[in-house]
Amino acid sequence: MKRFNLPFCSLLVLLTSVVALESCQPASDAPILVNERLELPETNLEYDRSMPTHISWNGGIPFASPAQDVNAVATLGRVLFYDRKLSFNNTTSCSSCHLAHLGFADGQQVSTGMQNTQTKRNAPGIANLAFESEFFWDGRRNDLEAMVLDPVQDHVEMGLSNLDAVVSKLSHFEEYQSLFSDAFGSPEITEMRMRTALSDFIRSMVSADTKFDQWTAGTANFNGQELRGKELFDQHCQTCHGGGSFGGWGWANIGLDEDYQDQGVGEWQNWDGANGAFLIPQLRNVAVTGPYMHDGRFATLEEVIDHYDQNIVLHENLDYRLIDFSTADEGSIVDLPFGGIGGDWAEMGVSPRRLDLSGADKAALVAFLETLTDEELMTAERFQNPWMPAE
Repeated sequence: MKRFNLPFCSLLVLLTSVVALESCQPASDAPILVNERLELPETNLEYDRSMPTHISWNGGIPFASPAQDVNAVATLGRVLFYDRKLSFNNTTSCSSCHLAHLGFADGQQVSTGMQNTQTKRNAPGIANLAFESEFFWDGRRNDLEAMVLDPVQDHVEMGLSNLDAVVSKLSHFEEYQSLFSDAFGSPEITEMRMRTALSDFIRSMVSADTKFDQWTAGTANFNGQELRGKELFDQHCQTCHGGGSFGGWGWANIGLDEDYQDQGVGEWQNWDGANGAFLIPQLRNVAVTGPYMHDGRFATLEEVIDHYDQNIVLHENLDYRLIDFSTADEGSIVDLPFGGIGGDWAEMGVSPRRLDLSGADKAALVAFLETLTDEELMTAERFQNPWMPAE
């Protein structure tokens, strides 16, 4: 077992350098002392694992780093993911909002940043992002390497807006020089290397060992309720949540409100036609990643199902897949706009879809969604915190 201890003198240098680099931060944010040791196995754990073809068409994970370096790169990414030194005041890590035992969500309606200040949105689970192409609730990033350090730079979440400050902090610790050498062949710490390591660690978080996966492989059976739930899911949900990851493939306004306080995709695209639209999340581990929606308004899966069953609001940008076109006024011409969002629905006389599910059917849907929970992902050593309190 490799052990690294953080020397006190290095911590003093660390604190001095960070305060100098981040002098725009308020004094109340002054960094606190970190007293931890890094504990890693002598041999890197295995991150480059084969995948069933219903998740990955070629049976692999699309890592950014060369195949022979993947395990070392992902190990470095694991260390960075759990390191509180990536925040300005050494209190918050990526894992603070993405907890392994909660499917890498945090169980909060909205997350809490480094000064106990609430963030704007809910922290979703991050399994199977290797197979997604848009990130964050508003879909503003389409590149995982670009996305991974955004929380570090966010003034509420982790507060190190100057990424040179991150590089400077890490350069004071010998364990990082060793880890960067193992991963990239030299001890040089750079922003791009950090992005690659973090993104490849996140790419390795593939959920592939659920009851659903075992049922797909023929090694487990669904009971009658779960089978009914899958039938209902295929009938009502698969259009938006398809594929092996039950992923979103884009974004949608799902009729949560008539007037959205958070405009989601429309906010950064500066386009009224996307107001109230948010990224459609993948549903792996959904039973443990609540509360749900961008603002965590629904505490349970039952509440989510109730929304789609009877409570969709006819917003002007409501996604066309949630419209009951059989209710259109006679003679109305249904002209779906680009991407199927936005439309003069009220003028057409249409209504939102109503599923009219029975109580038994709602319970069956929940039972099926619970088959998407991956205990191996949440408990595997390779995804756990390697930082331990110093002895």
